[in-house]
Amino acid sequence: TDALPAEANMAIQTICDIFYRSVDTFRKPEHLKFKKDGAWRAVSSEELRAAVEETSMGLRALGVGKGDTVALLSENRPEWAIADLATLCAGAADATIYATLTAPQVQYILADSESKVVFVSSAAQARKVAEVRDRLPLLQHVVRFDPAPVPGTTSLDELRAKGKEALAADREAVRRRAAEVTGGDLATLIYTSGTTGDPKGVMLTHGNLLHNVLAAEKVFPMVDHEWTALSFLPLCHSFERTAGHNFMLHRGVTIAYAESVEKVPENMGEVRPHIMCSVPR
Repeated sequence: TDALPAEANMAIQTICDIFYRSVDTFRKPEHLKFKKDGAWRAVSSEELRAAVEETSMGLRALGVGKGDTVALLSENRPEWAIADLATLCAGAADATIYATLTAPQVQYILADSESKVVFVSSAAQARKVAEVRDRLPLLQHVVRFDPAPVPGTTSLDELRAKGKEALAADREAVRRRAAEVTGGDLATLIYTSGTTGDPKGVMLTHGNLLHNVLAAEKVFPMVDHEWTALSFLPLCHSFERTAGHNFMLHRGVTIAYAESVEKVPENMGEVRPHIMCSVPR
């Protein structure tokens, strides 16, 4: 399939625009895929839209808005994409954190980014935050992806329930807020490795991220909405964020999340992806 007509791309100014165009246009039974309890499961376009909107309204209920930062401390999984898109559609920016970092390293990024909320994938990640929370006066909420209760945290399901209630009163609330976001607004803070002193939070706008997506489209116009991609590099890194997340959403590709780097060969055989993105290793 050729790249989108130039006028269609001109209408896309932000990652929020990419998200809404993706779920509105492609309407797939499998927009995202993940493996749970030994079986591959799908998130449809409609389920993805609902999850992002409910989470976004839930964040707004917590007081998150323009100028705020929300952190993501998680391995690759559908909830990572949902939390990222929900944050951006609320007009806020996110700070992405490697799931392998230690509690003091997590503390540094949460403090430096002035994060108001942090999403954590599991009890293990929640423990890292709990260990340093008394040194993070600006952090107000910890939202966990896994349903098992963890003291001091709220579950994503609970956050979505709060957002769903607010959405029932105003169905277009998230679309309206997302439409107010501009290309010049801060979208994300991606932290450097810290090999030359403390990590630096690289400030990237919606326009920065979108430019990379549209440039990639010119080089890879054959990438098609009927394709499946296997995502395995960390989404908190700028490469996978562009190549395996934003670009794939833009082209309507089904994104399947590998269970881990070690499981990539096995997952390749199960998913049979048309495309995988990687860096020299």
